[in-house]
Amino acid sequence: MEKDEKSYSISLALMILLLLLLIFPFAMPVSVAQSTSSATNFIYIANPQNNVVYVINTVTNVVTSTIIVGTHPYGIAVSPDGTTVYVANTDSGTISVIDTSTDNVTARVPVGSNPRGIAVSPDGTTVYVVDDSDYNIYKIDTATNNVKIRPLAHTHHHGVAVSPDGKMLYVTNCLNDTVSLIDIASNSVKTRIPVKNNPFGVTFSSDGKKAYVTNYGDNTISVIDTATNTVVATVNVGSYPMGVAVTPDGTKAYVANNGDNTISVIDTATNTVVATVNVDSSPFGVTFTSDGSKVYVMNSDNDIASVIDTAANKVIATVKVGNDSFASDQVKNSYSSPATPTKESSWYPNWVPNWVQEIITGIIYLIVGIICLIIIISILDGVERLIKIIIGAIPIIVVILLIIYIINYLISWSRQQPATNLDWVLIGVPVCLLSFVLSIIGNILYNNRE
Repeated sequence: MEKDEKSYSISLALMILLLLLLIFPFAMPVSVAQSTSSATNFIYIANPQNNVVYVINTVTNVVTSTIIVGTHPYGIAVSPDGTTVYVANTDSGTISVIDTSTDNVTARVPVGSNPRGIAVSPDGTTVYVVDDSDYNIYKIDTATNNVKIRPLAHTHHHGVAVSPDGKMLYVTNCLNDTVSLIDIASNSVKTRIPVKNNPFGVTFSSDGKKAYVTNYGDNTISVIDTATNTVVATVNVGSYPMGVAVTPDGTKAYVANNGDNTISVIDTATNTVVATVNVDSSPFGVTFTSDGSKVYVMNSDNDIASVIDTAANKVIATVKVGNDSFASDQVKNSYSSPATPTKESSWYPNWVPNWVQEIITGIIYLIVGIICLIIIISILDGVERLIKIIIGAIPIIVVILLIIYIINYLISWSRQQPATNLDWVLIGVPVCLLSFVLSIIGNILYNNRE
């Protein structure tokens, strides 16, 4: 390509990028704070594939926020007052602390090498984290984020739950087929309760009289009487049970059967399965709205959360929780929140459907492209030369966009928050202008050499 055509290619590439960046804040949604009623419930879903947590408004079944956390987020627990969410990141060995009033990560607390299960004490003062690789349980002081370590006798701990009175801690020992009962006051293991094969999830009834443990090795639920610390019933459920949750009124337990894509509904009075609900692929975590009217199920082999009406035990809605999000390992606690979570909004009126917004946005970009081509054609001699210049501009656009993306990614990672549209503009425009200045300097130096 001739020297002038190279210069034109650089100019074309920079012109297109600058125009796109300048219209970007107006054509695409931006994150804004939106006040919500205290009656609104939110579900927090960990997505290990994308290293994010999705926030679902249970009134509208819309994802209102996407929060970048650590690597491979797994377990989630919400503080009793609904002000803080704690996320266990298995591959980065940290706990992300999220302020629900802003949906921002306010701290990262180092714990073990592979944290999984996580629970918050009823008074909100302590977070308990179990690790899948070591022998420890980690206690985080929520006021200071200081960590204390309590050794356990077995590895591969997945589930952890605090009794409603805050006195006892139940931890599942996956390879030992037991549940460790820890007295919180004395920080000692009171007993180990034998259950069935490969215990995984654990939860308490609202009155604390029973604990429910999923045993994925033999497709059962162990029902533990917490007064005697003995198994009083074993309930056969679906294949590969993982998550379990009890309705707020304590009458039903819902079990996610990862192997056969179903939810088993257990009557807690009779310890029998009274309904089986078909959901999407590989259900993993379950949680309820605060009134118990709906249960949310995350299906770990796709990007769909199933919403079940607990009165009819039927799926009444599905929620898409991200583009190409292949798995979401844990769903925990909903709450009535006084928070003001971020919501995807834009300059479009609220009554304009999303698909119309996308069409209008696409038209805007198309118009920008046509304008650029008209400008270039008007100053060039022939289409053949224009094609050469466009071909030369493509790799320049790709390289500059890659530089902008890397800078945005590093900034997002450092503050554990997604890059906003304004970030793209504030970073992209200077990068484009700097590239333009460097191209002029390079052209001058080239001409002087000749």
